Amino acid sequence: MKRIYWAVMLLASTAAFGQRVENASSYRNIGAERYVRLNYENDFFALSDEYYTQGVNLEFVAPAIAKFPLARLLFQNDHLATRTGIAIEHQGFTPSNILKGEVLKNDRPYSSSLMLKTFSIVSNPYTHHRLATQFSLGVIGPWAMGKEIQVALHERINPDKVPQGWKNQIHNDIIINYQVDYEHALWVRRLFQVTAKGGARAGTYSTRLSSAFTLTAGYFDNPFEFANTQDKKFQIYLYAEPQLNLVIFDATLQGGVFNQRSPYTLNRDEISRLVFQQNGGLVIKIHSLVLEYSQALITREFKSGTMHSWGSVRAAWSF
Repeated sequence: MKRIYWAVMLLASTAAFGQRVENASSYRNIGAERYVRLNYENDFFALSDEYYTQGVNLEFVAPAIAKFPLARLLFQNDHLATRTGIAIEHQGFTPSNILKGEVLKNDRPYSSSLMLKTFSIVSNPYTHHRLATQFSLGVIGPWAMGKEIQVALHERINPDKVPQGWKNQIHNDIIINYQVDYEHALWVRRLFQVTAKGGARAGTYSTRLSSAFTLTAGYFDNPFEFANTQDKKFQIYLYAEPQLNLVIFDATLQGGVFNQRSPYTLNRDEISRLVFQQNGGLVIKIHSLVLEYSQALITREFKSGTMHSWGSVRAAWSF
């Protein structure tokens, strides 16, 4: 009861911020010291073509990355198992109607971002907790080439619905963000686990807090353990993660911090401050291969918007 009490207090005060591409949670744990993972998200999987339209993330984890200069900004622990990695990430956002070339008032702006991320995950198998830190550096705006990517995809896949409004996208600005995530297991059984998550993100791209519980059920190794401790050659499990986000700033809606000359953005009074997100998925591990499919549903992120959902596929290979 005491553990549950402190977890609830943690969730009431801090957060594991609700983001799009997110790989630090325990249900996405990979036991190996070295692995590469590709993640692709698109609202096409939810039969939609608006708001968060696409996200791509390619990450690489290896002990040598701990010597990367930006990794010095991350939390490290010499006494606990640590994973350090780098990732390239691209995200794209559009309004609800991409066939209109003019600015759509009271709708989401066009925006795209490109980021280099360094991250570390420190896990304690004895107390069943893990701490993840992440530093992001990149750009938002035309430099991220969101227009070129989405137009090229639509011209090849859906030529009747090529987006027309990218000339109104949020202008170029710099992304500097830092993130901390904490997760603690509340209840661990052979085929079932419940964890509480908390953390925060701050910077020129996104500033927010959130809280979440995660329920994992199936056949899986202890996700708070790393290499040389995982013995299941085959794993399969489901997870569900309801989370509540407190949004303070979002550059994809409000524009960059330094460049205020974007043709259209939403002001702070138009942003939804409390946003609920539901994540859920299926993970299959076969030896060194990890496959995952997930779906996310998020309530409106701005007051004149609507709920939105997207799907994602992940594939990882450890070595």
